[in-house]
Amino acid sequence: EVDNGQQQKLNKADNERQEVDNSQQELLKKINESTNRESTVKRLLEDVYSKENARGILNKIKPEDYNLSSKELINKIIKAGIDYSEENNSKYKVFASVPQASITLKSEYNIGNSLVVRSDKVIKPEDYVNYPEGYHVQSYVSKGKEYPSLDDIVKKRVTGSYKITYRLLDSNDEPVHGEDGQAIVRSLNIYFYNPEPALDIIKEIEEDIDENNYQNGEEIKEDLEKIKNELEKPTKIPDVPALIDEINNKKNQLENLDTTAPDAPKVKDTESGSKKITGEGS
Repeated sequence: EVDNGQQQKLNKADNERQEVDNSQQELLKKINESTNRESTVKRLLEDVYSKENARGILNKIKPEDYNLSSKELINKIIKAGIDYSEENNSKYKVFASVPQASITLKSEYNIGNSLVVRSDKVIKPEDYVNYPEGYHVQSYVSKGKEYPSLDDIVKKRVTGSYKITYRLLDSNDEPVHGEDGQAIVRSLNIYFYNPEPALDIIKEIEEDIDENNYQNGEEIKEDLEKIKNELEKPTKIPDVPALIDEINNKKNQLENLDTTAPDAPKVKDTESGSKKITGEGS
């Protein structure tokens, strides 16, 4: 007789087994193509787990189970893995493991092995890293005992160095484990900066140049564009206060065009017929 607690656990396991994620789809394909199911399942399990754990799971699969449909066989394997894991307090979870899976920093955000992220725009941590297809990541930001939310970071336009920690999760939001049985977690340095004040000053100067005649206006605009690129597509951690000083220096270098009319040239007194014309005027 099964008590309520055990029944709930079995029901939960049954519900989870209804969902076949991407890794299981790949397994389904391999089993369908196999001419020796038992050998194929053994090899697939040993690719992911230690031989000891693979053997423990295989021992829970009955010979007649290999005659079931591919999907039913997968469900049997999953149940065998869950039972084996619970019996041995193992960290291994069948098909929640991804061999050689990792979370890596995308090159476009990698500046000195750190993430460099604007705090004046919506922050999407999942956009900054690579991870296996069919899975997703969960993350949190920290600094000592401080754990600011992403909304607070944007609201306060936070500047400075923090840590961001990623966890790899499967389609059921369960942690994914590597070949060593450890959950796949990656901590990275992250630097938040707010370029907004500097970009606002650049915009004001560019508008001023467009509305007025400056002798070197286009040259200054080109210099400002380079500074803007340093702020929007940095190749090093932006020093915003220093760049603001540089922007203001460029503003002070603007030169007005000389629009005053030149003095009329003086003419000498001349004779025209019998009338004297005086160049200095009468």
